[in-house]
Amino acid sequence: MIRRPPRSTLSSSSAASDVYKRQVSTQSTGKPHCSDMLGATYTAARASFDSMGSMIAALTFVPAPGMHNLSSTNDQQGNPLFPGVIVLGPVASIKEQAPLQYATRLCSRGFSSMVFDCRTYGESEGEPRRREDGDMKVADVKAAVGFMLDTLPVDPNKLYLLGICQGVNWVLRAATLDDRIKAISLVAGNYLTPEVSKMIVGPGQYEQRITESKASQDKFDQEGQVDYLPVVKSNPDEEALLGHPPPKDFYTPWLARGPWLAYKGEWENRVTRMSEHKLWTHDIYDDVPNLKTPTLMIHADNAANGEVMPKKLFEDLPLEPAQKELVWLGSAGHLQFYDDPVLVDECVAHITGFLGAR
Repeated sequence: MIRRPPRSTLSSSSAASDVYKRQVSTQSTGKPHCSDMLGATYTAARASFDSMGSMIAALTFVPAPGMHNLSSTNDQQGNPLFPGVIVLGPVASIKEQAPLQYATRLCSRGFSSMVFDCRTYGESEGEPRRREDGDMKVADVKAAVGFMLDTLPVDPNKLYLLGICQGVNWVLRAATLDDRIKAISLVAGNYLTPEVSKMIVGPGQYEQRITESKASQDKFDQEGQVDYLPVVKSNPDEEALLGHPPPKDFYTPWLARGPWLAYKGEWENRVTRMSEHKLWTHDIYDDVPNLKTPTLMIHADNAANGEVMPKKLFEDLPLEPAQKELVWLGSAGHLQFYDDPVLVDECVAHITGFLGAR
């Protein structure tokens, strides 16, 4: 039996949420509507849910009742149930960045969607602030799945995950642990292995950074003191989680603050130093053998990991040919997958096509 869950935990009462309250008008149908640039209709709301005792701040997007697509169903009262997608973004990111670009477009195509700040990030609770921890993110994703099923008009047989950049690692792991997740999409994945991480950090720095991170973890465990390092460099001599110029060029504008930029969320250029030893020793191949969930991979020549590793990973996915698909988007650059409107549109078309066929 398909049920239509209650929506009582949605909230848009705070002043900051006004940015996400679309102006509602009434057409001849008498139904509330709001339109994005593609002419599709959806409603947006702020929401919150619990993950391991911390409040998680989210944005939800629900198609208008008339926005049925081929994947839509109905509950016993005839109310629409849509396929649902939860979007998880890159390392140290917030919901207003790349995830939001995909969530609104997915909703315009008839998918309920949701983005959220992982614990310790953005508007969500959790201490110490800005701790990058894959296990915590997987737990947050699983909590988001429960929230979406309990709160939004989503068909429980059509709940999906989308991971972007490093988010792919935690999306894939979550899929191996939670059979409520029916398919996953992995976009421009920075698929972590120790070998990949050595290239990101730099071969000459890798062991030292791991050692320093473990020492920082010990200091926190024993004294409660938190050490931070920047996510991106503010000067060439500075050490940072992501030391290459492209991430700096993308993330630096997100530091701008002011009431006129409140819609951009609460990104900070810092991450706990004790995050690094778990992050840079993660190996996605620990989870790959356990994957049974249909999987779409979207990548390009100049996306993270280059050409060889993602193609090999795709071949190694233990899925039947009909249950996996690799889409290669030429020479597109990695950061284009974050917010290039043309490329994101193309990705979303592939994602909805793959998910719609489930």
